Amino acid sequence: FDRSRSEQLIADWLGLYSTLDAYIHSQAEKNRACGYATTFTGRRRYLPGMGLIGRRWPYSKLREESERQGFNFEMQGGAQDLMKEAEVQVMQVKEDLREMGVGFEPCLQLHDEVLALVKEEHWDVVDPLMRAAMHDGRDFHGVPLKCGGQMGENWGELK
Repeated sequence: FDRSRSEQLIADWLGLYSTLDAYIHSQAEKNRACGYATTFTGRRRYLPGMGLIGRRWPYSKLREESERQGFNFEMQGGAQDLMKEAEVQVMQVKEDLREMGVGFEPCLQLHDEVLALVKEEHWDVVDPLMRAAMHDGRDFHGVPLKCGGQMGENWGELK
């Protein structure tokens, strides 16, 4: 990709979501006013570059970078906040399953996935509980959350 093709790709993408560009700019203004970005749970990332003024390099470059960092933090940080809430629920599932005599051990959280050890004969019990813990079917600010579960002999079989 060259610069003009990249700019066209961004313009096309923003054209698909008509309100996104205005939302990005409004978030940048909000972040500039307070000097930090927040996730929906209130976690903050301070952005000292948001306070820079001037149209010349390096001020404009540093300010634009802070704007991108702020928006990215709100999106990616918000996704991580959802995942942390899900992990708390997964640990409750672990306790509930332990009381039922079902062996279940969460091993790894990677991005938006949880890898766990469970016996095959318990899969039908564990799968719906894990889906509920991982927010399946919930609505988050108008966006339906969907998740799925897979079982395999090893991690490589799951992809």
